[in-house]
Amino acid sequence: MSYKTIHYLSALKEKEIEEFSAFLSSGLAGNFPNAEKLFSYLKKIHPDFSAVKLKKETIFKKTFPALEYEDSLLRYAMSHLNKQLELFFSWKELNQSEIHSFKLRALSTRKLDKYFQQELNSQHEKNEQSLKRDFKFYKSDLELKEISYNYHSMQKSRTSVDLTEKVILAIDKNYFYNRLRYVCELLNRSSIFSEHTKHSFITRFIQQLSPEILKEAAINLYFLIFKILTNGKEEDYKNFSQVLKKIFNAFDPAEQNDLFAYAQNFCIRKINSGDEKYLSELFEWYCFQLENKTIFSEGLISQFDFKNIVSVALRLNQLNWTENFIEKQSEKLQKNIRENAYNYNKARLEFQRKEYKRSLKLLQEVEFTDIVYQLDSKVLLMKIYFENADTDAIENAYNSLKILVHRKANLSVYQKQLYINFGKISINLNRVKEGFSSKINLEEALSKSPAADIGWLRQKWKELN
Repeated sequence: MSYKTIHYLSALKEKEIEEFSAFLSSGLAGNFPNAEKLFSYLKKIHPDFSAVKLKKETIFKKTFPALEYEDSLLRYAMSHLNKQLELFFSWKELNQSEIHSFKLRALSTRKLDKYFQQELNSQHEKNEQSLKRDFKFYKSDLELKEISYNYHSMQKSRTSVDLTEKVILAIDKNYFYNRLRYVCELLNRSSIFSEHTKHSFITRFIQQLSPEILKEAAINLYFLIFKILTNGKEEDYKNFSQVLKKIFNAFDPAEQNDLFAYAQNFCIRKINSGDEKYLSELFEWYCFQLENKTIFSEGLISQFDFKNIVSVALRLNQLNWTENFIEKQSEKLQKNIRENAYNYNKARLEFQRKEYKRSLKLLQEVEFTDIVYQLDSKVLLMKIYFENADTDAIENAYNSLKILVHRKANLSVYQKQLYINFGKISINLNRVKEGFSSKINLEEALSKSPAADIGWLRQKWKELN
């Protein structure tokens, strides 16, 4: 069986399977009865594409029950089905603004001037009334103005200076918005992953931003993000925070999450450098997203957001809030990772309650392939061994942590430092606690070395003094 066909169908959700079924039977992209027969069988077994059900002979018999097996007939049916699936994917990606642009071009090409003008005026009015100011809006706004400009040029009428200026301004807004958005992502990635970039072209670009273009709220928002990524000033962060909370609904859900991530990452960097007041700030951001439901995608919460929320709440000692969150929101995790995420985060809650045996038992039931989950599980394991005064176990756990960190080349130098420093400081704290070492250099390490779970490390240091 064609892997492409199975991969395509596996990527479709149940609702999309039904939509594709209607698309295929509509004949909009041609009639392919054999492809329809093949899909009819594959639809019945979706998403269980096990090897037994995908044997060519089995599929052929289900698709063409009255015929002897013929490999070429099955291959043609699969090829046609693949093409129909690709057309369906393309159709799904067409958003409303693009459809209206195609409609306007079609009306203009066919010289249906009256209906073109009606549609153009209608789309201009919708854009002006729209509260959206995301990449789709700027693209749509530019397309409308270009279509209007080209239409008037085709009419041999004099295009007004005003219309030309509008096109130029729309080009500027689209350009600066998108380039600034990608500049911010580039800077963000270079700080998280082991990726390096020369920033001279960014400096030249930023110098082109005029006060006039920065009056556009969405562009100004990304400029504020650029500033907090490059200088980290609290004043810029506060301005960014105020603007984002005011206009977050101007962006589509995916972009909203990116914007909130910038705010969260700023807080996390401050926390990791020892500024504990940003814990409450970070918690407020998560509460804001939960309240406004921006953290959910199609009703689901990602395991990473789930874990991060629990982390912050526990560090603020919000134990009842955390338990309520885990019990209620774990149902909104994807089914295939729900049990693991629940056990891991419940283990952390039990640790905070000093129920170390329960915590260890829950942690032993967790299996994660994601690197950050693996590292954080090692951190929690070391904390449990520390509290249980199990010196051999904590030393072994630290060695295991070091091996894991050094094996992962895609971790940034900063990320590696966080986990290695946690391990080193934990080991030294344990040696001091057991009377095997002095306190020399520990205080300096705690104040100057960025480390994962720095709050817990400092708390253990206080308890030793």
